[in-house]
Amino acid sequence: MNKQQVLLQLFVRESEQQALQNAVSIDTSLVESQAFIDWHRQKREITTTDVAGTHWIKTCTEGYIPMLLQDAKSARKIVPRY
Repeated sequence: MNKQQVLLQLFVRESEQQALQNAVSIDTSLVESQAFIDWHRQKREITTTDVAGTHWIKTCTEGYIPMLLQDAKSARKIVPRY
């Protein structure tokens, strides 16, 4: 999955307030829409400092809900790289 697909997936989720859709099934022409452009201008990249030293809740399909504390080294692993 590339960055554009992820952004489109988030855009559809936030703007249309519906369940997360499969990224490959979303119409890529939405990238050129004014609604997407306006939405994207309000966003910024996630950085390691956003993640390091913070608590995250992870849900799993099996029902487990672990809490994770990310240090700077492990945070670098979960920051999306495109």
